[in-house]
Amino acid sequence: MIRVRRYHGDGRVDEQIDPGDVSECLGARGALLWVDVEDPSAEDVAVLAHEFDVHRLAADDLLEPSPRPRLGRFGDHFLVVAHDTRLQAGRLATCEVDLVFGDGWLISVRKPHPGGAGPMPVEPVVERFERQRWEEGATDEGFLLYVVLDVLAEGFFGTAEALEDRLDAIESVIFTEGSPTPGSGDRLTGVTEQLYHLRQDLVGFRRVVAPLREAITPLLRPEIHFLSEAALIHLRDVYDMAVRATDQVDALRDLLNGALEAHLSIMSNHMNLVMKQATSWGAIIVVATLVAGIYGMNFDNIPWNGRREGFIFALALMAACTTLLYRMFRRRDWL
Repeated sequence: MIRVRRYHGDGRVDEQIDPGDVSECLGARGALLWVDVEDPSAEDVAVLAHEFDVHRLAADDLLEPSPRPRLGRFGDHFLVVAHDTRLQAGRLATCEVDLVFGDGWLISVRKPHPGGAGPMPVEPVVERFERQRWEEGATDEGFLLYVVLDVLAEGFFGTAEALEDRLDAIESVIFTEGSPTPGSGDRLTGVTEQLYHLRQDLVGFRRVVAPLREAITPLLRPEIHFLSEAALIHLRDVYDMAVRATDQVDALRDLLNGALEAHLSIMSNHMNLVMKQATSWGAIIVVATLVAGIYGMNFDNIPWNGRREGFIFALALMAACTTLLYRMFRRRDWL
């Protein structure tokens, strides 16, 4: 779906514009043309590439997924690839957002996540841009670029907090419910799976957060003549947010590594407990089996062999040895 908006310098907004007529709007001085595309098709990209004279490689990038943020320059226009992040069904989902912009225009292409998550919602961007463009004294495509990236960067912190909550919940299980007790093996195995899923999400999260700094850095240099000073100032704020989000992800990864080490230590203690129990019961059974084996050899010189007292003596000896070993292992906390 393609939606076209034209923002005039006097505050007027035109929204009823046909996508095939956008080239006629590009010549209007003091106006910003914003084309938003949701889940683009090849025909949508072909129309926009023709109307805006977008480079062939940039048009191809609008259709192909890009796993990492980056910046591309194609003559007089630029391509910024960023990602929206969220948690869906407890797992990280990233939705690509491509921004192609030039002097007086910007195209935003919002793609859905392959796993089923919908594209980034555009309503918060529209509301913020229309509210702040007069407050900040900037109505150019650079300020619109800032608003889109700022909404994405703010979403990073919400995703990081959700991942931190997941880590806190797992740590609570590890340190309060994960003590090695009989029958706790299934629960510990489930915690291991959660930890590795969280590790995968943090790696994927960092992959779309950290490179955004390098993508924004070239835009901060006063070399692009149609980016206003106000836009550059706000883009520096987005850069700082990307740095803080990256630091937060790195801190979460350190906490995750600590939780994983603690969990593996508890798993090892659980295994030691199981081995001690198995060894203790094995020793108890071996002693009783030894006595029964000796009295089952049918030698003539075995005491009370063939007499009723011998059978009672063997049973009493097995019971005494079993009780003695059981109490000894219990005293040492092996059972």
